[in-house]
Amino acid sequence: MKLEYCDNGNLNVGDDLNRWLWPKLLPRLFDEGNEDVFLGVGTLLTEKRMVQQLSGARTISILSSGAWNSQAPNLAPHWKVYGVRGYRTAKWIGVEPSFAVGDGAYLLRQLIASREAPIGNPVLTGFVPHHRSEDFVDWETVCNSAGVKFITPRQHIESFTNQLSECELILSEAMHGAIIADALRIPWWPIKFSPSFQEEKWFDWSEFMGLNLEFTHLPTIYQHLPPLSKRIETKFKRMVNRFGYSPPKWSNLPNYPFFRGEASIEILVESLIKAANHTNGQLSSDKHIKTTEEKLLNAVEKLKSDHC
Repeated sequence: MKLEYCDNGNLNVGDDLNRWLWPKLLPRLFDEGNEDVFLGVGTLLTEKRMVQQLSGARTISILSSGAWNSQAPNLAPHWKVYGVRGYRTAKWIGVEPSFAVGDGAYLLRQLIASREAPIGNPVLTGFVPHHRSEDFVDWETVCNSAGVKFITPRQHIESFTNQLSECELILSEAMHGAIIADALRIPWWPIKFSPSFQEEKWFDWSEFMGLNLEFTHLPTIYQHLPPLSKRIETKFKRMVNRFGYSPPKWSNLPNYPFFRGEASIEILVESLIKAANHTNGQLSSDKHIKTTEEKLLNAVEKLKSDHC
């Protein structure tokens, strides 16, 4: 069975978790064959992926994947749904709410121990940007100026979880930064920075975990801009979208400025300091953690019995 996930050529914890996690939990299941496909962690249930990229698949097995509202595909006969990320995904693809099992990242708890808070150490706050935000802002410098630990999602799973575990609080723009912190029982808080931030994905996960989300906004700053040709192309697509003649995803394209805003970096630093000082974070309940682990492990065992 082929392990299918988002791979853009760069490290990204939320995507790379698939190739780290599933072979450990489902040994001897995966190969490079293309006829049978497995979808795990991530917002993988999109019309483009299922209808175009995976059009030649004989079967598609789904365990904890998420969908994305208007881009969600319709349930097909050759899909085998073992579980999806949340109730919204279940509704969007047309399966019963009972198929919601939570995000597969919680299975990290089977392989990595929850963080034990160091005694007597000062409170350390970490910030996890979305991996694409690193293209526009020098987050390491911003975090250093704010007295916050910069934790890039562009690193391997073990080093990422080790850095999370050094912190008492995680501020995260990356959804899987928050999910992995929650799995390891490290208080976290959601941050909104990019104008193309996708709240629906967060709500799909958080509602299943019994969480009510309130996002802290950081001002959108572009220290580094894409090439002029890319900015012109994006602005053209946004303009076309206003008249309804475009794919739904064009409505979420960033509105790049034509010039950088270096002077605004101080405002971004001050906003990050304020975010770090005005929240104690949150965690899903132990009850929800236990239920999610049970549902996910039951789905893993069912998949094993069917394919291993």
